[in-house]
Amino acid sequence: MNRERIEGYLFEPEGIAEDVDDAEWKTDQEDSEGELSTVSRLNDLAWCECGHCELMPTFVESTCCSENTAVSAKMKHDTRCVTELQTYNNACLDADMLEILMASMKEVLGESLRDPITTRMYRYVAYRSFTWWIYGKLGRRRRKVIPACVVTSIRKRFPEKDGCYEGYHEVLGGPMDGHEDV
Repeated sequence: MNRERIEGYLFEPEGIAEDVDDAEWKTDQEDSEGELSTVSRLNDLAWCECGHCELMPTFVESTCCSENTAVSAKMKHDTRCVTELQTYNNACLDADMLEILMASMKEVLGESLRDPITTRMYRYVAYRSFTWWIYGKLGRRRRKVIPACVVTSIRKRFPEKDGCYEGYHEVLGGPMDGHEDV
């Protein structure tokens, strides 16, 4: 009997460069001189249109779901925040669903699951789930900033005891230089 090895993601569509670039972020974040107002984003929440964001430690993380057209496309006309959607709650906050995703990741990617499952692992899978839901497969070393309201929601559902979180990292020179926010 001839057995073929099953390869995960074999039939996944390839990402198109314009589909995965940062063009979906609105550019109305400029001040009167045409420069990004970094300080104001770090000190107040005037940039948050959904009402669910919290202050983030960096400028790049200080974004609202309403500023991203890919995220906004998932929202219904009467929804103020992506975190209010049932699909979001099912895909990103439901512990049972996240455990199924963890098991799938283990099988497909060959990643091992640590026992017991930690809140950090839940956050990692929740962020991945959100990214897959909004953008589909991004490909290796391609990252997207997750809106502050989503990060806040996931952190509240799966908090770290000491309240310290890693945050978003840009991909640097090597394949493992940066890690997604956990």
